[in-house]
Amino acid sequence: MTEPKFIHYDLSLVEPSFDSPLTDLIIELDHLQKKRFGGSTHPKVFFKLKHIFHILESIGSARIEGNNTTIAEFIETKLVEAKTIPSGFGYKRPVRGSG
Repeated sequence: MTEPKFIHYDLSLVEPSFDSPLTDLIIELDHLQKKRFGGSTHPKVFFKLKHIFHILESIGSARIEGNNTTIAEFIETKLVEAKTIPSGFGYKRPVRGSG
């Protein structure tokens, strides 16, 4: 087995000017990182919907590329995977006290 060789690359930092739209985007993205993720949708429902949209996005991408033969195979494998995914996704519903 050959050993990996280190190849040096000079790196440069991007320094956008303050009036650049890129600077506004960087500041906005930094602000969004600090926001807490949450909502009124139950986590189990949210993650199942997210999974469905990921599948639809993959199917749409395959159709755009003209890959029609494997779309049915892709859906079949996703259906098989869905049967093996635990139904709880690790989420436990809070227990409400009786008094």
